[in-house]
Amino acid sequence: MRLALAFAASLASVALGETRFGCPPARSPASNLVEGPCGPVGKGGTGDFSGALIQVQPGPFTVRIEESVARRGAPWRIALSGDSDDGTPCTLLDHIPHDDTSRPPAGAPEDVKGALSHQLLITVMIPDVRCERCSLQLGSFDIVDDPKGGGYLAGLGCTDTDPVRKCPLSFYSCTTPLNISGSIPRYFDFSTQTTRFSHMSHTPFPYISEFNSFCRDEYSCSATDAWVAPADWPLAWEGSDGAHVDTSHPAVYRHESARWGETSTSRAAWAAYTKTPPREGDAFGSFNQSRALVAARWTARALMKTPRVLLEAPAKYRQMAGPVCVETTAPDEAAAANSDAANRQASALFGAAASVLGAAVLVGLARRKGRAAITQPIRPKPLASEGGAWGGSKNGSGVLELAMQRGAAGEGVGRASAGRSAAGGLMSR
Repeated sequence: MRLALAFAASLASVALGETRFGCPPARSPASNLVEGPCGPVGKGGTGDFSGALIQVQPGPFTVRIEESVARRGAPWRIALSGDSDDGTPCTLLDHIPHDDTSRPPAGAPEDVKGALSHQLLITVMIPDVRCERCSLQLGSFDIVDDPKGGGYLAGLGCTDTDPVRKCPLSFYSCTTPLNISGSIPRYFDFSTQTTRFSHMSHTPFPYISEFNSFCRDEYSCSATDAWVAPADWPLAWEGSDGAHVDTSHPAVYRHESARWGETSTSRAAWAAYTKTPPREGDAFGSFNQSRALVAARWTARALMKTPRVLLEAPAKYRQMAGPVCVETTAPDEAAAANSDAANRQASALFGAAASVLGAAVLVGLARRKGRAAITQPIRPKPLASEGGAWGGSKNGSGVLELAMQRGAAGEGVGRASAGRSAAGGLMSR
């Protein structure tokens, strides 16, 4: 029985998808954390907001997701933590569909797994909050095929919040701390952060409940199971049987896939990001910020694949908003679409021209070969006694050899005739 369970666990570790944040950098390098929201409690896991801060401004913010083991139809969710608190997340974007073209190599060593992973870019909206140490939280939800199609539990979907309909396996990842320079304070529950102030000889705030109430009134957000999709975010994606599935219910997941790819805008932004240092103004005058941006770009240079963007979402979700994870570019999607269309048209014209040119070359070669066959002198067949005197020669040396043999034979006959003539003259004398 134990062997069977171990074998099933090994199959699950191979077949089920593994994912993590590629940028901003993840707290833990592991891509197979199954405990939410950030892995086990402790260093690099849930509750760990240590490390150098990355400065982030409210507004569009492009993040990079890495998938080291692909699982067809497994959607993602991105949330924002509380200030030094992983237990009060605000969902920023839910039902991010999977890219079923993902084919990362299996069995890659841990030290190169990130470089070989499938890379995706998506832009989320950072709310106008003021947060000293917040973090982005990523969840990925593996779906088991239902014999009737449509996903798990006869197409009803699964979740990571309800144990009855719990997804077979979920993976989680959280970023290192972000310092968001918004205007509305993000709620921070001091009563749950006693270890943060354990070095103090007195209580930091005598009236913690009143302070928490004040902060709570400042900012509110959608919880995981109460998220309201943006008005322009699609509410249906492709299911396991190719038909559209409803994705309007927050935190309830089915097979959800869509078309990802590269655009001229994303290629240009990624090329600029990996080939140039961050601009001086992007660092906000902070040494740690500059160091974080340089480190992120060096990490990106080691990636083997160019990230892809969600082509079936509105333009703002594939807008390249840096400078942390990509170079900022103007969100001119119309120009990018026109450029992509022009590139496709040019490629088609080039292919047609190449086909015509190739046909012309073949016709010319055929005609040239025909003329050569007509003008080439016909060589006599070798005599039976001559064997393969030129038959085995490819460069005509056999013909020359045969001619020399014939010349030598003729010269011998001539000499013999001359000898007989001379003998006859002597006899007549």
